[in-house]
Amino acid sequence: MVNDTLEGNRIPRQAGAGTTGRLIDAVEGTLADFLTDQIVALDAVDPALGGFARTTRDLVLAGGKRLRPTFAYWGWRSVCRPGAPLDDVLPALAALEMLHTFALVHDDVMDESDTRRGHPTAHRLFAAQHARANRRGDADRFGNTAAILVGDLCLVWADQLIARTPLPSATLFAVRACYDRMRVEAVAGQYLDVLGEASPETWSVERALLVARYKT
Repeated sequence: MVNDTLEGNRIPRQAGAGTTGRLIDAVEGTLADFLTDQIVALDAVDPALGGFARTTRDLVLAGGKRLRPTFAYWGWRSVCRPGAPLDDVLPALAALEMLHTFALVHDDVMDESDTRRGHPTAHRLFAAQHARANRRGDADRFGNTAAILVGDLCLVWADQLIARTPLPSATLFAVRACYDRMRVEAVAGQYLDVLGEASPETWSVERALLVARYKT
């Protein structure tokens, strides 16, 4: 609903261009390394879980502008000591992208979207896997259920990445307080968006701005 009320301009990603390009490459590398470890761990439990984790990895690494880690990086740069190494905050920056994937996957289920970033959405991917394997039950229901679990897993993985950030405990506690507030606001904004779909007469530009602020 909010996307129908507000029309934003798309900001093209220029991969490899200056500091932003190098930053995006570093975040992508951090995510890829982390996800490789998670796939190995789940594969050891059951090959089906390894496949589930690989699909999740592909969704996380499927592209996007990576605006959230970029904004976070420049905010950190504005207050950190001169020469502070980027490695200190890479896990936290990657966590924001993992959290974003959680929100997108759940949002796509709610909106019954078919594509995201030019690729099939998570629930469509899992529904197709279900159909190809000739499994029992409704493929769409399986796809929705699996996608919800993908989002849940990304939320947990985001927490793990935050915990890996090599910063002093006091700093991490302060970060965690902001991070938790951000997650609550994202859920609140999404609920207001869903509620608005059921009560379109309540929508206004002000309401849309409120939803957009909390969702982002």
